[in-house]
Order: sequence, then C-alpha cells, then structure tokens
Amino acid sequence: MSRLVRTLSPCLRAMLLASVFTLPVLAAPGVVLAAESSAAPAPVVHGETAAPVSAVETALFVKEHLKTLPAKGATLVYQFRKSGAYESGYEDKVTVEVGSPDPAQDNGRPSKVEFLTGDHKTDLPPVEGAKGNPVILGFLERDVRELKRITGGQPNYYRKRLRLAMVDAKEIKPVNLRWQGHDIHGEEILLDPFKDDPARARFSRFANKTYQFILSDQVPGGVYSIKTVMHEGSLTGKVMIEETLTLTETK
Repeated sequence: MSRLVRTLSPCLRAMLLASVFTLPVLAAPGVVLAAESSAAPAPVVHGETAAPVSAVETALFVKEHLKTLPAKGATLVYQFRKSGAYESGYEDKVTVEVGSPDPAQDNGRPSKVEFLTGDHKTDLPPVEGAKGNPVILGFLERDVRELKRITGGQPNYYRKRLRLAMVDAKEIKPVNLRWQGHDIHGEEILLDPFKDDPARARFSRFANKTYQFILSDQVPGGVYSIKTVMHEGSLTGKVMIEETLTLTETK
C-alpha cells in the first residue's frame, strides 16, 4: 500500500468504471496500483484500455469540491423532495458531515452522509480522505436502488448506463443561481442515460429519465443541486417521479 500514488490520470476512469458509486472512490480519485511514473501506460479495464477522463467525470468525481469548506470542517444540509404521479411524495433532508483535512489522507477529509431519515433512509458507509462531495455518489447509489425497486432490474445495469452517459456527455453549460440572496455562477450537467439503451423496451415505461447536476465553486461543498425526472411515454409526458436535492444551509 505504500506504493499507492494519487494522480489525475486515466486511472481514475478505470476505477470509476470498475466500481462506480462505491463511496470510498471519492476518498482517493486516481489511486494507481503501481510505482509513480509520469509515463505510466493507461490502465486496462476488463481487457480494454481506458479512455481519458471526460469533462463530466472530472466535474463530478475528480474536482475537489470540499476545498470550499473551512478547515475546521462543516455540515452541509440538503433538502430532498419527491413528487409525481407514480407514488406518494415526501420531503426529507440529507446531511453531509465533513471533518478537517487529514495529512495522512493527502489532506482529504473524513465524511459521513446521512441520506434521508426514518423509513426513507439509505445506509451509506463513511468516507475517509474525501475530496469530492460524497453527496453525489450517495444520491446516485440511492437512485439505482430505487430503479431496482420500481422496475425489478439489476442495479449494476443502471450503474453502467449512468457511467456511459457520463463518458459520452459533451457539454457542461454555465448557469446563474441564487444562493443566500446573492447571484452566483455555476455549471449544469444534463444526462439522459436510457435514451439509446438497447434494452430500453424491457422497461420502457420508466426509461424516460433525465439527470441534472448543478455545481458551483461559490456554494459550500461545490454541489448546489441534483435532480432526476422520470416522464411517462416521452420526455414531454406526465411526470411520474421527480426527485430534487438542494443545498439549503451549512453549519
């Protein structure tokens, strides 16, 4: 383990494709199981050479969102809201407890996500040495579990579709936001992971689902909101399920 080195090379992509949504990935983006070398070859994943990390992957999984937090640590509080015609909606909260930078973890921070409460709670492991905001992977991990619940499909299949959508996404758009009474700038990422899914017919009623991520260096923790919308029939059909996570405060 002493030979582990941290880079921002294509090795990050290999790790994400091997086990995306496993929270410890955020603790060490780009960990390479090899001696440190600027000329190291690209990694191989299931017999294939990994492509360079995409801009979307970088924004979601490489960027050090937690740098925006004070050195003493902080707690991020997000409002979660579920609505739509498919089943009953509700409102709840998500908290992300972030500690101080740990030199033993390359100045990553110990983090813990409490994703919803009571019957809605999703259990997630703590993260040691986090640099990215673990609320992203927490949201996505819960999302694929919910897809399994309503469709009967396999979580790993939905994880794969999300991974491919992140790789193929071509654009990150600038957006304007309001945060605590101030106009700020951010970035919007839109994903439509099931649009060209060859297995779409198997779960066509649930396949019109889009994902929106709003990121900003001007909000604590770097993640302003995450939103998914599932439409019936087409992307202009009635909303079956809409779920939104929005940053409300930091403590």
